[in-house]
Amino acid sequence: MVAYFLFSLAGFFSGSIMFSFLLAKWVFKVDIIEQGPDHNPGMTNVMRCVGTAPGLLCLVLDVAKAALPVYIARRVLGMDALPFAFVIAAPVLGHAFSPMLKGKGGKAIAASCGVFLAVSGAREPVVLYFLGAMALFSLVIVVKPDSLRMIISVFVFALLCFVLPAPRSAPLGALLVAATVIFKHLTNYDNEKARVHFLPAKKKP
Repeated sequence: MVAYFLFSLAGFFSGSIMFSFLLAKWVFKVDIIEQGPDHNPGMTNVMRCVGTAPGLLCLVLDVAKAALPVYIARRVLGMDALPFAFVIAAPVLGHAFSPMLKGKGGKAIAASCGVFLAVSGAREPVVLYFLGAMALFSLVIVVKPDSLRMIISVFVFALLCFVLPAPRSAPLGALLVAATVIFKHLTNYDNEKARVHFLPAKKKP
């Protein structure tokens, strides 16, 4: 149990490094929390306030900071024991409740993708379940507003981990991650009316 705790702690602090906030602040002298429309310290606001290329760099860094500690832990501990679920969730929690920002972190979508990329394999492509759920509710069953879409997507993803091939610790890890992401989106939920339609809506002539 000590090893799982230490790897979880390392993952938490790796996830808590807010690359998007730091890059925008130090390199471009832009405070994305102040200038971003949702005051979120994530890569989406880097794209909005700084540019696409810096935003994509932050996306890669956010995925990597979550994937790397989980991948190292996987190599050392394996993924069969249920406590590994906390190793999976730790970088997401670190990003969502970063000590660097006094507990006010990001919404953790990129970090979530990173941890499930790290636990995926050819026979257990968990990250594809994650990306598939996101794509389903973005491109096929289009849910608005964005916060509601993310809430539904991660909830469905967590269910998929219980019914599709996945490492033994992945379903519990997915529940912990989904709970974190849902909480972050609920606390940032706008009052826009929920809308659902199938396939991209056709523009009115």
